[in-house]
Amino acid sequence: MRLAPLLAALAFGLAATGASAQTGKIKIIIPSTATTAFLPHYIAQDLGWFKKAGLEVEEVNVLGDANAIRSIIAGNGEIVGAGTTSTYTAIANGAPLKGIGSWQPIADYQIVAQSKFNTLKDLEGASFAAASIGGLTTAIPTMLLKKHGHDTSKLKFLSLGGHEARLQAVIAKKVDAALVSNLFASIGQKSSDIKLLGSVAREFPGLGYSYVVTTDAVLNDPARRARLETYVRYAVVEASRFIVKSPADAAKVLKGRAPDMDLGVIEAAVKSLSEDKVWGVNGGLETSVTEFTLKVAMDIGELKSPLKTEQVIDRRVLDRVLAQTGRQ
Repeated sequence: MRLAPLLAALAFGLAATGASAQTGKIKIIIPSTATTAFLPHYIAQDLGWFKKAGLEVEEVNVLGDANAIRSIIAGNGEIVGAGTTSTYTAIANGAPLKGIGSWQPIADYQIVAQSKFNTLKDLEGASFAAASIGGLTTAIPTMLLKKHGHDTSKLKFLSLGGHEARLQAVIAKKVDAALVSNLFASIGQKSSDIKLLGSVAREFPGLGYSYVVTTDAVLNDPARRARLETYVRYAVVEASRFIVKSPADAAKVLKGRAPDMDLGVIEAAVKSLSEDKVWGVNGGLETSVTEFTLKVAMDIGELKSPLKTEQVIDRRVLDRVLAQTGRQ
C-alpha cells in the first residue's frame, strides 16, 4: 500500500479520546474466508488501528455461523461475526447473545446459478451450496424461492463452507446454485459461464445481513465492555467510514487478505457496495432493519415465536462510541 493512504488511514482511524482506548485483548470468531463482509474488521486490524489503541485482537476462523455461535457460547471468544437469522435462532433458543454493531448491516447477496437456469422460477427443486445447514445461506434462497411461488420443501442444500467454495461448486456443476456475496458473484461472472438470477438487496430491501455479536457476560463486565467500545469504534464505525471515503485503498486491504483475487474486481465490488450504502458508518444497529428482518424471519418460519428488538441488540457500546465520533 502507498505510504500516503496508509498515513491518512491511521490519522482517520485513530482520532480517539483516551477514554475509548483500552489496553487488553479480545478474540473474534470469523465464520468465513476473506470477503467484503469483514472488510471493516480487516482495515482496523491490518492498518494497525487496534495496536495503536492498545487493543490486541486475535482472529479465529471456523466454518459457518452455527459453529461460530457455538464457539462463543462456549466462551471461546468475546466477539463473533454472525448472520441475522443465525443470531435470532440462537437467542430464541436461549443463548445469552446480543448484537452490538454491524460491519455490514444490509445484505448484498446474489443468487448465482449454472447457465442453464434463466430465472429464479427455473430453480424448482434445485440444489444449493450453503455455508452450513441453517443460517442466511439456506434461509435467503428459501425466502426468495418461496416469494416466487416455489414448493421450498423440494430444495436441497449441501454444506460447503465459504463464498469461494460455494461459487466453485456452481462452476464445477456440483450444485445448481448458491448464495454468494456481491464480490464473489462478480468474480464468477468474470471467470466462468454462470448467471446472476437474483439480488437480495432488490428482492428484500432493508433486509439485515449480519451483527457483531457478543455474550451478556462480556457486556456486563465493565472492563471487557470497554474493550468492546474500542473494537466497535475502529472496526465498525471508523473503518466503515474509511471504506466510503477511500474505496480504492480499502480494496487493497482486502487484496492483502485474498491475494489470488483480482484487485480490479475487488475495487469495483467495494465501490458498488459503498454506493448501495451497506456499511455500518453509524454502527449498523438501525432499529428499522432489525424489526424488518425479525418479521421476515417469522414469515419464513426461521423463528417459531417472535423476538423483540431489545432481545436481539444492545446499544450501550455503540451509543458511547457515537457520542465520541458523532453520526454521519
